[in-house]
Amino acid sequence: MRSRFDRRSLSPRRHHRLEQPAALAALARARLLIDHVDQLADPDAHVVTIDVTPVGRVGSTEALRWMLVSLDPYEESVIRTEGGEISTKGWGLGDRAAHAVVVVRELFAAAALGPEHGSHVVQWLADEPEIVRVAVTRGATAPLARVQAHQQALAAFDAAVERGDGAAANPEPLLPVVRILSLRASPRIGTAWSADVEDLTTGFVGVLSGSDPAAMIRQLRHLRWSRRGGG
Repeated sequence: MRSRFDRRSLSPRRHHRLEQPAALAALARARLLIDHVDQLADPDAHVVTIDVTPVGRVGSTEALRWMLVSLDPYEESVIRTEGGEISTKGWGLGDRAAHAVVVVRELFAAAALGPEHGSHVVQWLADEPEIVRVAVTRGATAPLARVQAHQQALAAFDAAVERGDGAAANPEPLLPVVRILSLRASPRIGTAWSADVEDLTTGFVGVLSGSDPAAMIRQLRHLRWSRRGGG
């Protein structure tokens, strides 16, 4: 039997275009994996528990929200609002978060996210600067129990301060600054965000743009991963 000629066999293969941000992210992750392959057998190298809290009381907690978005996907999360409500189902509209705990499980999570440990400063043109405290701990801790224990420790600290006990242990000690983002302006719909950036984990100083501040934070992580031993 004679086979029929199919013209479609001559058409070029269709390839999806690889966007530059996705390509750079893939290359950065490859560098991270290569640099930390010796930690492959360590269970704690692949899971971290991250506490995110605002420093002081400011008019907005948007910076904390963007930090959580930049950490996604995470396996578990618990958020406590300023009103004391605890949620395991995400952040409600209008809520002001006082404490969030997420558990991230991924290959070499400790190397990828460990250097995020510290204070992250976000400066707005039309509002007070926000400081977000990020505490990264190797291994997994139940987020709900961690949030509840932190809430009790904070209440005990506040009571001790009221009594004048200067030796009371602060459950939210200040951490060294690791990153400063000075957002130039709130973008119009459909336009990119832009920020002057100083990243103390890499020494990078410059201007970044992205779909939102979370995307810029991810770009800075990818820059760190792409450096030899930069995880």
